[in-house]
Amino acid sequence: MAVGSQKQSIRGKGFTMVEDEALCQGYLAIFQDPIISNNQTMANLWERIRVCFSSQADVDCNGIAVSLMKRWLKIQKVVSKFCGFLAQVERSKEMAEAKRMFSIDEHNKPFMFESCWEILRHSYKWDEIMTPLQKPTVQTTTSSNPSTGTPTSLESELDLGQQPSRKGVNQPSGIKAALES
Repeated sequence: MAVGSQKQSIRGKGFTMVEDEALCQGYLAIFQDPIISNNQTMANLWERIRVCFSSQADVDCNGIAVSLMKRWLKIQKVVSKFCGFLAQVERSKEMAEAKRMFSIDEHNKPFMFESCWEILRHSYKWDEIMTPLQKPTVQTTTSSNPSTGTPTSLESELDLGQQPSRKGVNQPSGIKAALES
């Protein structure tokens, strides 16, 4: 039987699926409220979660805040692991789509530098090189500038003020730090 699908209640050996769901809802209700979750002891926080859980699951569960905390840690660990696998699947779908698009663009030639891409994609310098290449092109108008008679562009440079995501990118150390090492 899968975790959380046992028919026993919190008063027995395990948690039911309804109780697991109530625990998650109670946890989020308390932790997403900045006033309630801020500046209180862990015991007080889990007592609030217990009260919220008790009302959600319609269970009288006096004195089991520690059990709820342990169950939450298990749920958090398993769900986090699942999210990691889900992200891998989503990335692999994106990678497969990128490879398919590359192949179409390159007249059915496969992308042969995946290992190089794996090395380069986390490099701060590579990110800097790729940023200007990913900017949208600027369109020019066919009208002319009255003072010079030359065609004008809609914008001299398109700058949306957005920086590329630096998540997972290794920024090099400064010159001074590099010289000292």
